[in-house]
Amino acid sequence: MAEHDDDRTYCIACDKPLVAGDLYYSDLSGGFIHADCCGPERESYTGPDEEPLKPGEPIPEPNIWVEEPPRPAKATPGSLVGRTLEALLALAYAADVALDDGEELEDGSHKLDKDNSNKLCDAVEKLAALPDDRPGYTMGPAAKARWALRSLVGKGGAS
Repeated sequence: MAEHDDDRTYCIACDKPLVAGDLYYSDLSGGFIHADCCGPERESYTGPDEEPLKPGEPIPEPNIWVEEPPRPAKATPGSLVGRTLEALLALAYAADVALDDGEELEDGSHKLDKDNSNKLCDAVEKLAALPDDRPGYTMGPAAKARWALRSLVGKGGAS
């Protein structure tokens, strides 16, 4: 079965999306299947107790699919959400190492060595490389990350 980057639910048999009004059954695997994709064999169905149908027990009526609320984007490797999370994790790691290896000065500021400073800059550059596709805005690295993760953190993003 193909991976999908959208927020629709797909039939486990035909890999086509379920749309409002489709007749469907829930599968024991947790997936869903169009009623038309189910065969006439009684062995393919279960009763309300999720056990095989008993002799003489009728095949259950299918459910009617209603539109589901949008789900957050999946963080699959290579997806925008996945790349953004990887870049944020790389930045957090680089900052942690840089501060741990750095020297805390008397005034509370930190002196970072050149290697760790470069790694920190490289991590920020990964965020800067994210798409700047919010209409009407020019975004810096943090704003690009917030925009890329908007489906996970809501419209306003994380502050």
